[in-house]
Parts: sequence; C-alpha cells; structure tokens
Amino acid sequence: MNAMNPEKKYSILIIDDDSINIRLLADILNEYKILFATEGEKGIALAVEQQPDLILLDVVMSGMNGYEVCEKLKANPLTNKISIIFITGYLIANPFEIGAVDYIHRPFEPAIVKARVKNQIELQVLQETNLMYSESLIVANEELHAKNIATQKTAAILLRLKTGLDNLSTGVTIADNDRVVTYVNSSAVQLFNKVESNIRRDIPAFSVENLVGTNIDLFHKTPLYQKNLLADFQYTVEVNMPLGGHIMNIKASPIFDDDGERLGSVAEWRDITEEESRVAELAKSHDQNTILSKQMNHMQKLESIGRLTSGIAHDFNNILGCILGYNEMTGYAIEDIYDGKLRAEIENNTKQVDLAGKRAADLINKMLTYCRQDTQKKQMDIKPTKAVIQEVLGMLKPALTSRIEIQALLECEDIIQIDATDLHQILTNLAINSRDAMKEHGGMIKFSLRKITNISAYCLACAGVVKGDFIELSVADNGTGIDPEIISRVFDPFFTTKAQGEGTGLGLSTVSGIIHQSNGHILIHSKSTKEHHGTTFRMLFPCDSLAD
Repeated sequence: MNAMNPEKKYSILIIDDDSINIRLLADILNEYKILFATEGEKGIALAVEQQPDLILLDVVMSGMNGYEVCEKLKANPLTNKISIIFITGYLIANPFEIGAVDYIHRPFEPAIVKARVKNQIELQVLQETNLMYSESLIVANEELHAKNIATQKTAAILLRLKTGLDNLSTGVTIADNDRVVTYVNSSAVQLFNKVESNIRRDIPAFSVENLVGTNIDLFHKTPLYQKNLLADFQYTVEVNMPLGGHIMNIKASPIFDDDGERLGSVAEWRDITEEESRVAELAKSHDQNTILSKQMNHMQKLESIGRLTSGIAHDFNNILGCILGYNEMTGYAIEDIYDGKLRAEIENNTKQVDLAGKRAADLINKMLTYCRQDTQKKQMDIKPTKAVIQEVLGMLKPALTSRIEIQALLECEDIIQIDATDLHQILTNLAINSRDAMKEHGGMIKFSLRKITNISAYCLACAGVVKGDFIELSVADNGTGIDPEIISRVFDPFFTTKAQGEGTGLGLSTVSGIIHQSNGHILIHSKSTKEHHGTTFRMLFPCDSLAD
C-alpha cells in the first residue's frame, strides 16, 4: 500500500561537506524537494526551520561529524521525529543504536538510494496516518461515550414521565438531540391515525406505525411547516402547523438534565381545526359588521351634509346673485365718473368683489359635488385620459419648485369615462397636496396609469368593496405622509391638516365626489416615519366603462 500523497512533493535535507556527493544525490532524487547544508550546525538549523520529511546525513564530516549531528537532532523536540539515513563509505555495525533508521553506502547505486529513501518516507507517512487515525478513534469513542450517557439519561427521564404522559388527552412526542422520535403517547397515535392518509399526500414516507425512530426533519417536506420548531431551540416555542388538511397547535419545549445539559425536546400536539374555523367565522362576521358600520356612517354623513348644503345653497346663491348683479351694475356706472383716480379705485374694488363672489360660488359647487346633490347632468367632455394627464403635467411644472421632480408612467391606452375638466381638477388637487407635503425637502410626484386585475380591497372614502379589474390612475409622492390616526378622515368635508387660511378642507372631499360619480373608488397607501414616508392615492375606475 502506497501511503504517499502523489500531489505532494516531499522534502529531503542532505547534510554533507562534499558538494559532489550533494549534487549526485540531488540528481538521483530529483523527484523530491532537495535542501542541503555543508556543515553540521547549518544542517541542524535548516532542519529546525524547514522540517524536512527525511535527512540524509554524512557520517564523516569536518568539524561536527554525523554522529554528533544525529545526537543533537534527536535531542531537539522540533527535529527528533525526522527520520535520518546515514551516508557512509564503510560498514556501520548498528546505525539504529546511534539514532538512524538506515544507511546508504558510497559509491551510490541510484536504484538502492531511491528505494531506501522511498521506503523511509512511506513508512513515516504511514506512521503519521496511523497516529491521526488513532486520535480520531479516541475522539469518536469519547463522543460515543458521551452520547450513550445522554441516551441513558434520556431513557431514565422518559421512564419517569411515561406513566403520566400515557394518560394525557393531548398528543405528546419526545425526540432526542438528533431529532429522532423516541416516544409517542397513545393520544398522539390516535391524533396521527385520524389524518395519516391526508398527511401522506404531502409526506409519502409518513407512517404512524414507524413514527418512533423517525427523524422529525421528515416534516420539512411540508411546505408551510414552521422550520424554527425543528431547530435546537433552548426555550418553549409554539406554532400552528397545517397538516393533513387539519391545523395542529404544537407547543415544544427542550428537555434538560439536572446538570443543565440538553437531552432533547418534548412536543404537545392539539388539533385546533374547529377552533380556528370558529375564530375565522367570527373575524369574518366582525369585518363585515365593521364595513357595514363604516358604510352606514358614510351615508349618514353624506345625508347630513347634503341636507345642510341643499338648505343653504339656494339662499346663498340668491345672495351671491344679488351681490354680483349689483357689482356688475356698479361697473357700468363707473363710466360716468370723471375723476380718474376715483374711477380706478372703484374698478379695483368691483373686481375684488367679483373675485370673492366667484370663489364663494365655487365653494358651494364643491360642497354639492361632494354630497352628490348636484343632480343636474351636464354634457361630459370626455378626452383621452393620457392626453389630459399630459396637459396637467405641462400646467403643473411652472407651479412647482425646482426641488420637485415630476415623473409619468402611462402604460394604459384606455379612456376613463370622466369629464376632462373634472379629471383635470382631481389631478391638480392631488398634485398640489403632494407639493405641499414636500415643500421643505423637495422630492418627486409620480403619475401612473395602468390596468390592474383581481384586486380585492375596501374604498377608504365610502368603505365599499373594491373587487375585480380596474383602470388605476395614481398620484404618488415621497413627502411627509399622512398620520395613520387621521388617514380615515381625509375625505371628510372641511377637514384639513393645513394651517388656518391655507385650505378649506374641501379639496379631497371634492375629489372623492367626482370619482364616485364616475363609479370609481379610492385607495390610499401612506407612511409617515423618518425612514419611510410618502403617500400614494390610487383611483380605480371600471374597465368596462367604455361599453356603457
């Protein structure tokens, strides 16, 4: 058996005061890495530094002879295990007593030199291999001994627990530190028998009969299994795991001996399928009641605002009509005033009155739009949606600061059935809100138009169910975001987060009214933390609106 590694180049140190002998030996042993020294002291130093696999040592040398060099090498713990072959021109009675393992005669026979060197290196490698093997056997025996002790401790603990565990109504399994099941109580057997055929659909190798002795890693084949349960946990863990069409509640705890050594784990299994079903039904019922309550509150809010608005709109419009009418008549009378300075002052006043009156009229129109009380149908001016968006973008750029960037991603060619002026108003309102949310640090406003499918959500404005396929028009920014505590109120009329005098609180309520008149809905996604902030308004319009 050749123990030498063919990929390794073994090293040989030649210590000889005759350089001709060194060159000759180097030529014969050219397959090895050759080191050499022409003096004994230098040879010893080189052996300590390079740790060669074999030393060829001349017996007769000037200065320190080979016997003295050999004695010092064997006395040094760094070199005493390196094999030495003497080089000599005469017969040595017993080289082994001196410390050498063999000797080579001069003149050199290349075949003999090669054979003796190879034998010694192979012998040394074999000895080292045997030593390593022996050490690994010792370690393996120690580990086996420790494992046997742990197994005995586990068995002793299990024996104490078995009587109590067999009488429990819940399923119990015990596994050792290798995660091999060592015990299953009768309740666990009954539990697994109930779902065994279903479990095998996901885990073909599962068998209740052979569960003891099975590694619990087998459950890794269940896709939804909580893998952290199978880790070498040090504390109690609890998970709900789908298994064989049922939901199993598993509470697992580590087992320790009196010395604090972990011996394995014990797990309690309960089938909670019926409990989870009842909880789900209750949650579903609660969600439906919550949605109905929100829709009812929204309708009551609309009805109250509608009555209020309808009650004052007629009288308010009559008052505005009177104010604007008299203001217009004043404008005609100005022509008879010859004092130019006085005429200019009155003209300016009439313009301000006219502007304020139109603003008041616009305020009433916004309230009517939100409450959907404006039943008078106007002729809709429907234009390609992409063209309206691009028109709004062109108008907005001069109104935004240089720190705000506009981006548009218009993927859809469909036309939303909404009046172009109304769409213009919606986009402008949302863009201005985004601008105000980014006035300190700047940012980006992104307009997006696309088709989305299979959406399932609830409208934030009306709490209605949003389900199916839609054309989505969204306006997103990376501004300060909306506080979660007030996000549900942003569509309420007269509610605003802006400072006094900066907003009426009817902007978003008007947006909501226009969108819902077009059979649309609104979703909002917003974050307002330091790390993540920004708001996205998603307006969803029916895909089949063109067919109406």
